[in-house]
Amino acid sequence: MTGLETAIILVAFPITAAAFSFVVLNMDFLTTQKNQTVIASGMEETSSSMLCDGEVVGNFNTTSKQLYATTFYLKLSAGKEPVDIDDDKLLINYTNPR
Repeated sequence: MTGLETAIILVAFPITAAAFSFVVLNMDFLTTQKNQTVIASGMEETSSSMLCDGEVVGNFNTTSKQLYATTFYLKLSAGKEPVDIDDDKLLINYTNPR
């Protein structure tokens, strides 16, 4: 009887260990896949699709010392989708501490 019990235990341990390791590895793969998805979406949101192409030129009124016009050129970043910059969708915000 002791030999039969020992054989059952020796067979049950590897099966239990294999099932446990399958669950652990499966959860690890799932977590890794979710991490990759989060990283990819974060990179997509943070990478700019528009770049300033060249210099920024400002025109000043010398008597009132105010900036009245700014000229700059934009270009699309490599591999990015076009951006709609119609007047009703474009917002430029400028702040100056002085």
